[in-house]
Amino acid sequence: MRARIILACARGLSNSEVSRLVGVSLPTVGTWRSRFVVHRVDGLYDEPVPFENSVPATRPAHTR
Repeated sequence: MRARIILACARGLSNSEVSRLVGVSLPTVGTWRSRFVVHRVDGLYDEPVPFENSVPATRPAHTR
């Protein structure tokens, strides 16, 4: 979807036209267009989720 948004934008379509063509909301088009302008292709990747790969500070005690 992100690539379709950017490719439609590159064709010169407005955010409204892209929104209708791709079937997403206007804010979604604006978000991905802005991220692409600032970060180019790297802006199309998901942002890291905080603490996604973190290890808990304490592990629960095992009980028997």
